[in-house]
Amino acid sequence: MPPSPLGYVGVKLFFLLRDLWEIVLNDYSKGALEALAWVQQLVKKLKRDPDGWARLEGEMEAAKNDMLNGIGVDFRDRLRLGV
Repeated sequence: MPPSPLGYVGVKLFFLLRDLWEIVLNDYSKGALEALAWVQQLVKKLKRDPDGWARLEGEMEAAKNDMLNGIGVDFRDRLRLGV
C-alpha cells in the first residue's frame, strides 16, 4: 500500500475528525450541517450569475421534491414495520 499523501499525522487527524463527527453530532445536526454546506456551495457557485437567485431557488425546490419522493417510496412499508 503506498504511503498516504497526508502523512501519518494527517491520517490520524482524519480518523479523529471522522470519529468526532460520529460521536458529537446527532443525525439531525449532521443533516442540518450537510444542508447548510450544500446551500453555501450553491450560493458561492451562483452569486455572480444574474439569474443566481432563481437558479438557487430551483435547486432547493428540486432537492425538496427529491426528498419528498424518496420518503413516499416506502412510507407504507415503514408504517407496517413501525419504523
